[in-house]
This record gives sequence, C-alpha cells and structure tokens, in this order.
Amino acid sequence: LLMSAPAVTRRPGGADDAVAGVVPREVVRPGTVDEVADVLRAAAADGRTVVPAGGRSKLTWAAPPESCDLLLDVTGLD
Repeated sequence: LLMSAPAVTRRPGGADDAVAGVVPREVVRPGTVDEVADVLRAAAADGRTVVPAGGRSKLTWAAPPESCDLLLDVTGLD
C-alpha cells in the first residue's frame, strides 16, 4: 500500500484489532481527511478491502466483514 503522507501511521493487524473475529492484515491511522482519501485511493488501486473503525463501540451493529485487508482507524480525525 503506497501512501505519500508521512503522518499516516501503519502497523500489522493483530488479534486486538479484529472486527467480529476477522483480523486485519494492516491497521492504518491517518490524521487528516486528505490522508484518508490517499489511503482509500491506494487501497482501491490495490484491490484491498477496507473496514473503517472509530471508537469501535458499534462494530457489532453490522454483519461481520468477509475480509479485512486494511482497518482504517479514524480516531486521529477531529
């Protein structure tokens, strides 16, 4: 996943990042709306699935994702 924004933090996904039991391959935390757009553009170009997550309090309201290549952590946005 190529991104030019230096403020975007990236790390491998782990069990603590799982959404309904689906562990993401990578977790990305952008700090601006422009960085979110860059991340989504790059993910789409790579054909990666993206699951957005904020405070993670409502993740059980929807059906579990079929896959999660990238967990988009939006807690860095105001």
